[in-house]
Amino acid sequence: MNVESLSMRLAKLTSDMIRIDTSNPPGRTREFVNFLVDYLQLQGFSPDTVEIAEGKPNLIVKAGSGSPTLILNGHMDVVPAGDKGKWTKADPFSGEIRDDKVYGRGATDMKGGLAVIVALFSDVAKLIEDRGAGSLTLVASADEEVGGANGLGALVSRKVVTGDAAIIAEPSGVETISIGEKGLCQISLTVKGRSAHGSMPILGDNAIIKSLDVIELLSQAIDSYNSKIEPPKGLEKMLESSIDVLVEEASKSQVKISRSEAEYVLKKITFNPGVMHCGTKINVVPDRCDVEIDTRLPLGVKGGGERTACELLLEDIRSILLENLPPDSFELGILNSSEPNYTDPNSSIVKVVSNSIERVLGIKPKYRIETGATDGRYLRYAGVPVAIYGPGEPFLAHAYNEYVKIEDLEKAYKVLRDAVLSFFNISE
Repeated sequence: MNVESLSMRLAKLTSDMIRIDTSNPPGRTREFVNFLVDYLQLQGFSPDTVEIAEGKPNLIVKAGSGSPTLILNGHMDVVPAGDKGKWTKADPFSGEIRDDKVYGRGATDMKGGLAVIVALFSDVAKLIEDRGAGSLTLVASADEEVGGANGLGALVSRKVVTGDAAIIAEPSGVETISIGEKGLCQISLTVKGRSAHGSMPILGDNAIIKSLDVIELLSQAIDSYNSKIEPPKGLEKMLESSIDVLVEEASKSQVKISRSEAEYVLKKITFNPGVMHCGTKINVVPDRCDVEIDTRLPLGVKGGGERTACELLLEDIRSILLENLPPDSFELGILNSSEPNYTDPNSSIVKVVSNSIERVLGIKPKYRIETGATDGRYLRYAGVPVAIYGPGEPFLAHAYNEYVKIEDLEKAYKVLRDAVLSFFNISE
């Protein structure tokens, strides 16, 4: 296969995938799975589907048998396109190929990466099977953009998907391997007041005004918690590399992030009140304010006993609030959480991908920790080491005019082909 036909094949497959709208919500994947089934059956494979939630099937296809088993994973869903008027380069679901790029929602996150591993599986699976080298599993999963509970999370917890190592083709950038991610602690806060007529606010207790004070107390509590965080031993260099990569990625996307800001985002708990629902009418003193707060937990924040890192954080926050507020004036709860997680940089799968980047691209790979969550956490929780490597510039994920460079599709394919065959000790 010559270089031109490979790049065009990957570009067309990415484009075809983008044209199938898998926006989440609602996150329906049936049409997309049907497309993949047809594609893989034409290559001689027999895919299976597993539907955890109605309308959101997952696809699994396996080749070979025995150990070792390598999982290739990508998610099918994408975030909504948003204001279509802000898509000035191409329609979000056109998959337009222009200027050596493929445009559209999901081009970077992550239909470009999914196209790469689907094409790669179809190209090398029979070789692995014929050599008796082990097992290769391709998983196209649903619902990643809303937490993955109906996708890879369920497939791993039910042991439908198991393996010795995994590569997830999320957009890391072709020079970079992602080996870990911050944890998630999304908090619900309810601040209680007393209702009254808006013309006589002195008779009420305004929950909106109170909530601003409580949010400030929460922010101070997070600052106090941050002062005690120490990164895990042995990952100091990896975190420093991640800081460099974050600053560099931001600069490429014309976003200015200082090194100290990048260090804060990666090494500390971030605090973002994202949603507020307060009041019923302009002339009524609100007696309730509901706030949703997103915090991300860095490596080094741990659970203890049977309690998660998020539960321990919430316990500390509640103690600080009780020093300043009556216990019946607020409520705290957890909306969603995950533990910070990472793969040992010295693990075989990270080394395999790292060596392939050097061989294929002739450069030293960079390493990063994700600030957001991926499906990789489910595999790591199950003891499966994960390397995240795929085409696309991370700052383009979820952006208007999202695109993936065709050159990066080709590079990622070649690196991952080398890595997969190296994992199975196969030489071409």
